[in-house]
Amino acid sequence: MAGRVAHDLKNPLTTMETYADMLTPAILSKLEPKDKEKRSGLQNSIFDVNGIIEDVLDFAKTTEIKKQGASTLSILRLSTDHVETNYEITISLPENDVAFLCDARKIEGVVANLPNNAVQALDGQGKIGAEIDSDAENITARIRDWNLRWECG
Repeated sequence: MAGRVAHDLKNPLTTMETYADMLTPAILSKLEPKDKEKRSGLQNSIFDVNGIIEDVLDFAKTTEIKKQGASTLSILRLSTDHVETNYEITISLPENDVAFLCDARKIEGVVANLPNNAVQALDGQGKIGAEIDSDAENITARIRDWNLRWECG
């Protein structure tokens, strides 16, 4: 069943990916920055849906977690690359990095929800920041929304 669903989803997704990739540098140079951003968003969404399909297939197969060395900073970068923002929202990432063993794709899928939720909470303007701390046993990554709302009445 999962294989059939994956096949049915991948066919139209492949068509979308093919058309998105057909935009040559000459065509892209003529696009407005907003349209270039939309194309990038389309490519990121295609990448995300392909990952979801693979996750469904992995879940159906109940495969083992594929632990490899990963960078907390690269996972944060990947998770924020897929966040839809407007020009009044700033996302700042830390400079420090910590390496650890994990299934980076699965962790990115979990972490990606944090900045997405923070952007939705900002209501169109504000700043989102990330911090990484570690000790001998734990790594802590924080996503923060620095949108202060003051009401004077």
